[in-house]
Amino acid sequence: MRRSRQELTPFNEKRLFRAPIVNPTRVYSMSDYRRYFVPGGSYFFTMKTEHNRPLFRNPENVQLLRTKLREAKAKWPFKTIAIVLLPDHLHLLLSLPPGDDKYSARLGWVKKEFTKAYLAGGGQEHRVSASRRKNRRKGVWQRRFWEHTIHNEMTSRVIFITFTGTR
Repeated sequence: MRRSRQELTPFNEKRLFRAPIVNPTRVYSMSDYRRYFVPGGSYFFTMKTEHNRPLFRNPENVQLLRTKLREAKAKWPFKTIAIVLLPDHLHLLLSLPPGDDKYSARLGWVKKEFTKAYLAGGGQEHRVSASRRKNRRKGVWQRRFWEHTIHNEMTSRVIFITFTGTR
């Protein structure tokens, strides 16, 4: 008998669902991003640069990212288990304190602050469309991030080995 993911997870999860957008002539829905929020949980994230630009070949950008991660850690505590930084993206394995499930706030803040400092220091943003500009998007990071909730130690090892060993 095959079990659903919800049946396999022993903890209570909140899910983020997006409602469909209804237009009188067309009905279409936004992407259904399912994020699992586990207070005190461990997570694996991937954040990519816009159009896979190799921003992190420059040591100054690497240092800037380190600084912003430290500042985020001071603002919202978390335990960094592992970081893998490649020229165009970042893998991050972290653990949140008990009762805290606000990883999106942390990652959004890091991306925002890195972008502000990078552009203020003379960095160049990738060209963005008018609609992205209207939504205050900059051409430094891709819009979202990939997230995977770690359910046990074996999951974290498999993810870490898979994503670091293949590049």
